Amino acid sequence: MQFHLRKKIALPRILEVVAVAAVIFWTDFLHFYVFGRSYIGEYVLTANLPLKLAGIEPLLHGSLPTWNSRLAAGWPVLADASSMPLDWRNALYFLFDPISAYWAALFVSRLIGALFLFYYLRLRHGMRFSAALPATFVYFCGTLMMEDSRAPGGATWDLLPAYLWAVERLYEQLTAIRAATIAVLWLFMFTMGSFGLAIYVAPVGGLWAFALFLASPRRDWWRFLHFTGGFFGAQIGRA
Repeated sequence: MQFHLRKKIALPRILEVVAVAAVIFWTDFLHFYVFGRSYIGEYVLTANLPLKLAGIEPLLHGSLPTWNSRLAAGWPVLADASSMPLDWRNALYFLFDPISAYWAALFVSRLIGALFLFYYLRLRHGMRFSAALPATFVYFCGTLMMEDSRAPGGATWDLLPAYLWAVERLYEQLTAIRAATIAVLWLFMFTMGSFGLAIYVAPVGGLWAFALFLASPRRDWWRFLHFTGGFFGAQIGRA
């Protein structure tokens, strides 16, 4: 009985994930078919991929990419926002050829971000499948989400919906697990993008919590101070 109930709940969730993925995929595919440009993989061959491979090729040969001497006098690959050798999406390069893996990395992180935004609107604000519209639309509008097709460091923002949801949950209830979730999400965002963008993540999270505080019917300063302590603790923990 319980197994069938879980199966009945899981099937719609799977269909929702597939539908959101299809919207992102086909929007990019149709844009490429009509205009000859891809939101996700634009300028891959000429700009980003050669630098990305500087951080990938040593990993494929079993060594840690710390320095690359191919360009000018060399550069520290481990600290480079284009190579990003610590990016969790690099696992895709062990499965696919470089061009396919690069596209898949951008697609997967966008899909994860869109799903978090979709379920945030669906579960927290009572929207039905209409939540798929803002959840997917945001990944094809504005400079922040479109820039990660040109500058891969922009992928930092792909997980922002998950981060803000985690901040909201910490604001509602201060627990060690919720604080650790914020720290882990920031670490993922830092390793998959540019530090120049990652430094804005915590301030945006703080502003989001402050907005929630101002919007609440009863402004509990003591609770907000508790949240602030836990939030700063999460930032120190991820450092």
